[in-house]
Amino acid sequence: SKADFIVTVGSASTQAVEAMGIAPKKIITLFNPVDVSWFYSFAQSHRQLQTSGHRYLYVGQIIKRKNVATVLAAFASIRRQGDTLTIAGDGPLAQDLKDLAHSLGISELVIFAGHKSQEEVAALYAASNTLILASTNEVWGLVVNEALAAGLHAVVSDKCGVAEFVKDMKGAYICSTEQKSLENNLLNSDSNYSKTIAIKLIHHFL
Repeated sequence: SKADFIVTVGSASTQAVEAMGIAPKKIITLFNPVDVSWFYSFAQSHRQLQTSGHRYLYVGQIIKRKNVATVLAAFASIRRQGDTLTIAGDGPLAQDLKDLAHSLGISELVIFAGHKSQEEVAALYAASNTLILASTNEVWGLVVNEALAAGLHAVVSDKCGVAEFVKDMKGAYICSTEQKSLENNLLNSDSNYSKTIAIKLIHHFL
């Protein structure tokens, strides 16, 4: 109560602070940055040659609110010949997702890469086309910053704080957390993807 201003990152954290009784005029909402120049440079120098099919990528914890089961179901529904989905991360639902991939008949197309270091994640960006973040609750979602900086498309749920900041950026597709909406946006990303895109707008937020 003695602070002159409260700094928040994204609308979700702003709403949480307002719920505590802080007056809106005392809240400053900022963009949550990452070292976009590093991710851009790394991707440029490690870009892999395009193969047939579209390469989808999820990066993050494997927990319920990340909604990865819906990502798997959507991928199974819209996949085309040569498409793959890489899931980088770990968590208590990892085995359940592997079982789900098997039941959906996509085990051979889904790569469960496990936990990765920052440099290993950057290498995955350089080898992928579209990042997916379909969380049902996400204060921000820094992987979206990273992926856009690396030249990927990003399909992002409207429950992620980052969505409102990237919604007008080239290569960003905002969806709901429902499977059909996710499917439509994955297809839009695929059909509009011709090559890696150097997204300049994200570089304004250093």
